Amino acid sequence: MISPYLIVPIILACCYFVVQSRIYGGGIERFEKCSFCVIFAIITLMLIFRYGQGSDYYGYRFNYFRTMIWKTPQEALLGEYDAENHGERLWLFLLWLMRELRVPYEAFSAIIALISMLFLLRFINIYCREARLLALLCLYPVVILTYLFSSIREGLIISIFLGVLLGWIREKKYIAFAIAVLLLSLIHSVSLVILFCIPALYINRKLLEKLCVAGIVLGYIVCVFDILGKIGELGILPNAVLFYINEGTSPSIMAIWLRIILGITMYAAFCDMGGNANEDVYKFFLMGLTLYFALLSFPIIASRVYDVVRYVDIVLVVAWITKKRGFMSVPVLLFCLLIAYKNIGSIVAEGKYNNIQVYKCPYLNLFDVEYAEQIAKDEFAERYVYNDSGELIYVYGENMD
Repeated sequence: MISPYLIVPIILACCYFVVQSRIYGGGIERFEKCSFCVIFAIITLMLIFRYGQGSDYYGYRFNYFRTMIWKTPQEALLGEYDAENHGERLWLFLLWLMRELRVPYEAFSAIIALISMLFLLRFINIYCREARLLALLCLYPVVILTYLFSSIREGLIISIFLGVLLGWIREKKYIAFAIAVLLLSLIHSVSLVILFCIPALYINRKLLEKLCVAGIVLGYIVCVFDILGKIGELGILPNAVLFYINEGTSPSIMAIWLRIILGITMYAAFCDMGGNANEDVYKFFLMGLTLYFALLSFPIIASRVYDVVRYVDIVLVVAWITKKRGFMSVPVLLFCLLIAYKNIGSIVAEGKYNNIQVYKCPYLNLFDVEYAEQIAKDEFAERYVYNDSGELIYVYGENMD
């Protein structure tokens, strides 16, 4: 059986192809509206009912239970903040509050997923209405499949940026924009990258393009001489940054080339659109790409910094392909399906599903709790302790009661 994770983008691509080919003639608008609403609803329900899947699912659940060390709101906001409580203060306070209200973690996760999807829906309806199926397909492989299914904090930040903050900065509501970003940084510090959008608006586009090339050179130098690692040894970087620095992974050559190709593609699209249309989102994209290359020696930090603002390029992609009347849609559809397949493979690898092919990756949900919990017991035995009935009673030796 083909994985639901793979069926969704395939159906999205097919529906968009039908819309582009005008098979249904005069009824094509109705077909587009119905197909978009149905597929969007299916993705939302998959997020709401998911259970035990995604690299960070149990990490977030661990933090959710870990907040029991705080007994009062004052402690939750100002109390002890150790390495086990991974996350910024407002996020941890939100976890503590939900747990105090006896909200199950599964319900909390569902609420965050629903809110994130509603922000994405607003983004699609405002900026990509002429090709909503294509926009949803572009969002699916990384924003939805990686962030909303796993790294839900950054997924929420990306959704809010696309759904609300992009409009504010375009309307030059800089004060409200800056205040919102500072508040979001208390949920995930990577949000601060969004502030770079303001100066990016006032930097000459050609200069930004040159800075992007310079970012490649800088990233190479930092990577070779381990400059950021030496700064980390001085103890002046936040714990959240040190957490990713200490991962010690090497940059992926494929990831680097994909971003270079994407940068070239966005440059071609922008020039083909006349060099003025959507210049602001093109600048935001260039700014994110520059930061990515500058932080190349630490790919986890680089990709998260880049991804926060990178998906504004969907506005440019949709406008370009709409202008071309589908001429460039085929390679874009294939690219999205390829990235989706790659990220489904990551789900299989992280979930340790033995002898399961990528295209058969299971979708675990609230009706598969027993299977998901068995995997969790094997992989997170040092974090979770169960009683004879299989009930989770301890987290790192802390009594759940």
